[in-house]
Amino acid sequence: RGEVAVAARLLGSAGAARAAAEFAPSPSEQRDIDRARGRIESALGPDETARLVAEGRALSLDAARARWLTGP
Repeated sequence: RGEVAVAARLLGSAGAARAAAEFAPSPSEQRDIDRARGRIESALGPDETARLVAEGRALSLDAARARWLTGP
């Protein structure tokens, strides 16, 4: 469960980074993102997934980089 929570936060951080760069994922990348989110939601449920993705989105880019490159 811990690794899935990290994946949810990372999904949020990556989404925020794409939005900040005004970079839309390609259709195949979007399918991968949707598939990953679906697997996360299957493990955690939609409410917990949304909460954790929002946590990841709320991190600044520097904070996200530091957290995901060095670990929690």
